[in-house]
Amino acid sequence: MRYHPQALVIAILSATIGFSFVANVLFPQTSAEIFAALTGDAAPIVWLALLLALMALAFFVKANKPIIDKVLSGRATPAEVWRSFAKPGASQSRKRD
Repeated sequence: MRYHPQALVIAILSATIGFSFVANVLFPQTSAEIFAALTGDAAPIVWLALLLALMALAFFVKANKPIIDKVLSGRATPAEVWRSFAKPGASQSRKRD
C-alpha cells in the first residue's frame, strides 16, 4: 500500500515530538543521563519500561491498523479519525430490555 507523503511526515514528526516529551519528562537534565540510565544501576527497570512502552505501542497499532492504514494513505476523513479516538459506544450505558 502506498502511503501519503505528508501523512508520513506528520506521523514521524508526531512520534519524534512525543518521544522527546517523554524523554524530557523522564530525564529532565540532559540526554547524557538517558545513556547513563540505560547502563547504570537502574538499567533493568529502564529497559523494562522501554519494553513495556513498545509492547503497548504494538498493541495499539495492531488494534487500530485499519484506521492507521487509511490515515497514512490519505483516505481517512477527519470524522473517521475522531470516531476512532472517541468511540461513541464506550461512554454510553447499555439500555436494559
